[in-house]
Amino acid sequence: MMWGTTALDRRINGYLISDATLRGIRDEAARAGVTFFDTAEGYGGGTSEIRLRRLGIPRAGGVVATKFLPTLWRWSEASFIRALRASNWRLGVECCDIYFIHTPIHPRSPDVWVRAAARKHGIRIAANQIMFNLLVSDAPSVRDVVKTCNELGIAVVGYGALGQGLLSDGLTRNKARANRFARLTGLSFDELSELRATIAEIAAGRSVSMAQVCVNWAMRKSVLPLVGIRSVEQLRDTVAATTFELSEAEVRCLDRAALSSSTFARPIARRAAFTVFISCLVTMYRLSHLFADRTAFISHERHTSAKIE
Repeated sequence: MMWGTTALDRRINGYLISDATLRGIRDEAARAGVTFFDTAEGYGGGTSEIRLRRLGIPRAGGVVATKFLPTLWRWSEASFIRALRASNWRLGVECCDIYFIHTPIHPRSPDVWVRAAARKHGIRIAANQIMFNLLVSDAPSVRDVVKTCNELGIAVVGYGALGQGLLSDGLTRNKARANRFARLTGLSFDELSELRATIAEIAAGRSVSMAQVCVNWAMRKSVLPLVGIRSVEQLRDTVAATTFELSEAEVRCLDRAALSSSTFARPIARRAAFTVFISCLVTMYRLSHLFADRTAFISHERHTSAKIE
């Protein structure tokens, strides 16, 4: 999500991750056996997809997932197909491995997009990506989604494994106050204390970080945890979470301390506002990117159409 290259990315994140850093991440991931990369057309307005292509990751035996963003102007199955083709072009592949529907909030029913792909072409739903961490796992809606996916043989991919920093080492009261997830759910620093103390105690007993405990816990729940990587050091720290296995007693202890702060039940007005915000953000990304890659894509499509004709 932080791999975009537009001026807007620089403004939002404060900096751009260098090509040299990404090459280091790619090489370290290969050495560690990391094969799954998750991106989206909404990450950097598609420039994150382009960087994956330039790194050679889609062609190096890795599995790459990208996402369709249901903005206000996308209402038809045709818009879904156009977005998919554009993402494939940016990734430099004929067919991406996994195509998610981005965000749990859509201007139309997800059935529209499922009909455009899975049902129409006989492709089964292989995975469902949801927020999954110790802040939300005890929410009935999250439990129901995971249970249904397990029953249907659908893999659960969990983003936000570290609670956007709320469950990792170094959290302060000021950082918690500024945290986006905390603001959305109304969680306070004090309400996190018991859960964080439980994670910290288990981490200390194993001489690992709190982040590593959270990642390992998600794996013990048969969820594929997604962790945003901005440096080789972050990647190594995350990979280290796979070198041990929490005991049944430790998992039960964490489960008892887990919270139920899911954002699934937000009021309809806030959900609608989020859709408008995302649509505006995509427009800003497009302006920031100056339509350069879009122009190149149209040229590519015309060339391809001429060859078919």
